Amino acid sequence: MTEWIDFSVYAAMIVALWFVLPMLSSRFTLRFVADRNPEWLSSHPEVATKLTGGGWLRWVPYAWGVLSLAVLLIFQADLWPQAFGFVPEEAARWETLKDLNSTLLLPGILYFVGAGALFTWWLQKAVPRADRRQATLERRSIDDFVPRWLRFATYSLIGAVLLAWLVVGVLQLYSTPIFWPRFALLAAMTPAFTFFVRLGVNRSPNPMDRVFGPDFRAGEIRYGFAMHFLPPVIGVVRLYEEVANVTLVDINRAMHVGVALIVAVWGLRLARYFRPGHQGDGAQRPFTATSSTS
Repeated sequence: MTEWIDFSVYAAMIVALWFVLPMLSSRFTLRFVADRNPEWLSSHPEVATKLTGGGWLRWVPYAWGVLSLAVLLIFQADLWPQAFGFVPEEAARWETLKDLNSTLLLPGILYFVGAGALFTWWLQKAVPRADRRQATLERRSIDDFVPRWLRFATYSLIGAVLLAWLVVGVLQLYSTPIFWPRFALLAAMTPAFTFFVRLGVNRSPNPMDRVFGPDFRAGEIRYGFAMHFLPPVIGVVRLYEEVANVTLVDINRAMHVGVALIVAVWGLRLARYFRPGHQGDGAQRPFTATSSTS
């Protein structure tokens, strides 16, 4: 994998986080206010105007995105000023690119967390909760979101890979002293992913479900279930390396690029909820005020 692939994935993540999400942020906030109390929002049009405008709060992530892209591009194109010679000569190029991206990512995340906390504080303080109908609990099963045959095939594949690891371990065909810790980590990944998928199926509806409609839960569960393919893929690569005593892929590098790709896809995917006529646009449907909720 060339460093330009790493750069492209990191750039896609930057675009998703610092351009796409801020561009949609006014629609997010407006829908969350409407979810809490649509009548209050209708009677305060100045709030809707302010939330839609965004102001300087929206330009901060734009500016940070431009800066992040510029820094990564300058480094990748070998235009890095020698005066900034803090890059160790012995460091792999991909590793320095990864470190630069991680360093630039942290302040932006802190800004988003702070802005989100500030909005939540304002929402709870300024907008009274509306009376709304209590929804009847709906029975859900993972079968409603992921076909049973696909789950069976996925878990069979995971089981086969784990069994192959056990056979190699019993026959002592491995080549590194961390074989068994690797196996333990691999075996723990699937139950962890399964737990979060089950959590998505059984959790109570939240504002995200009401804002985006049923597509949000379905996407959450399918996205989470897709993570089950990581253990067998990593397991096959690592097992071959153990048996053949070679290094095929730098897993550290692959995992950083993979996480950036997942974040980029997740961020860009949110834009689909704002397509004209999207059926999941729950904010367009007013609540029925019949009884108070806590």
